[in-house]
Amino acid sequence: MLNEMTIQQEPRRLAPTGSIPLEMERALLTLEKLSKANKRAYLKGSPNNLPYFVYRYEGHEISEKFLSDYLVDSYFWLNSVAEFNDPFDMSADVTFSDDVVKKREKYKAMIKTHMPLANWKKKREKLNELMRTPNQSLTVSAAYEKSIRDMGAICFANESRNLLMWSHYADHHRGFALQFHIVNDVRTMSRLSRVTYSNTYPALDWVDYHPEQLEEVFFTKHEGWKYEEEFRILIVDGAKTYLRFQPQAITGLIFGCRADLQLKQKVLSILDIRASKRLSPLKIYKAVKHPREYRVTIQKDLSLRWPK
Repeated sequence: MLNEMTIQQEPRRLAPTGSIPLEMERALLTLEKLSKANKRAYLKGSPNNLPYFVYRYEGHEISEKFLSDYLVDSYFWLNSVAEFNDPFDMSADVTFSDDVVKKREKYKAMIKTHMPLANWKKKREKLNELMRTPNQSLTVSAAYEKSIRDMGAICFANESRNLLMWSHYADHHRGFALQFHIVNDVRTMSRLSRVTYSNTYPALDWVDYHPEQLEEVFFTKHEGWKYEEEFRILIVDGAKTYLRFQPQAITGLIFGCRADLQLKQKVLSILDIRASKRLSPLKIYKAVKHPREYRVTIQKDLSLRWPK
């Protein structure tokens, strides 16, 4: 069995979530005080459109450290978007408008942000320099690519019975899926956004883009991935950092139909630590091949002595 000393924890670099606007903070506080049913009704409605549960698929070789991150310490690891398995993910048709007025206003805003202590003369010189630059397309594209590399992400699925998800993300059904109950941590899980699917890149005019255009870029993939029914949390400059969630957000664990005893015992060891900390218990399930149809059913797993 594992104990707490077995899992060596290095200091975590937390995601730069930033301060929440006062109006949003008040809305979250109000939402957190609602009953589960009312929270659910709010999150399900427009513009949130969030499901009851989301699922995180993991392979059978997951390390004890990452298992502990999920099940004991309640942290998500935010990977770099640049390491997604789809190199087209978050691609955009980036253009550079020739509208002189809008371009000037864009540069003024940039200078104000990046040269706050410069006097008016220095700012004017920089503005003239930028306006004389004939073509900024390559620079803009490079800046966009860097912002994507620095973006942190954690992805989830809408479904626990999808055969392709079990095959592609849970080591050919040998891994497991974690179940997250959104209403149990609305502050963290309300960051989820639904991915949409398309055959063409979203358009993004660097000089004159709107927040809606940027959001479309961040949450659009090729339609070949539609089966994933993906939701994701994105944090600007959050690559390779951790995002904390409430322990009660994770409510279940589903083993794949090929999960072996070694994986189950590893999970059991981590669940023993979770139980020792008096954290909310998980329901343990297993995916079972249907005898006549191409699908799995989800059943309670009674094969081991799971902590109560």
